[in-house]
Amino acid sequence: MTRQPISTENYQSLLQRYETAKKTADSFSGGWEWKRQMSEAYDNMDWAWLSNLCSGVAVAKEEHEQKSIGNARVLPQRELTPRERLDLARRKK
Repeated sequence: MTRQPISTENYQSLLQRYETAKKTADSFSGGWEWKRQMSEAYDNMDWAWLSNLCSGVAVAKEEHEQKSIGNARVLPQRELTPRERLDLARRKK
């Protein structure tokens, strides 16, 4: 993994997004895995991965809320874990 340098301005912006994303992750049951991965990306200084996770957590929360509504005629299916979704997204690139 190559660490890309990041400007102070971009770092401050990303840090603000990270703080917001952590609060979003705390607001739904599947968010703990997103929060763990964001922490891992931050610790590894993988800014691109952290940025992608910060963007994806809001979408994941919406998907979680939509699936929580449910439909009596549709059998529930296992959701992809955040790691599986991330691996799938990486394979599509």
